[in-house]
Amino acid sequence: MIAVNQAERRVEVAFEASAETMANPMKQIQGGYLCAMLDECMSVACMVASGMTAVAPTVEMKTSFFRPAMPGPLRGVGTVVRWGKTIAFTEGELYDPEGRLLAKATGTAIPTPFKNYK
Repeated sequence: MIAVNQAERRVEVAFEASAETMANPMKQIQGGYLCAMLDECMSVACMVASGMTAVAPTVEMKTSFFRPAMPGPLRGVGTVVRWGKTIAFTEGELYDPEGRLLAKATGTAIPTPFKNYK
């Protein structure tokens, strides 16, 4: 975690993209790993939005890729756009070390209290 802002329902997360385990034959980070990073950012933002009382399993997610991600440090930002009793709308962004946008995702999740999550 880099930063948490509960009032804005926003988190910033640091990732280390491994060349050995995440790179494709072009030596770029494979898109599925980027999707997982975005999903993590959005999920953690949901936990923050709930006041750490709920998780929010992803129901649907759409990702757009803007430029290749190379191995090394990446920064993710997750935001809850709307938090309701039965549905949450989220956004996630991934940036390279120079601050360039690599990928963006939107998601829909189901707020689930920790006590109901088994």
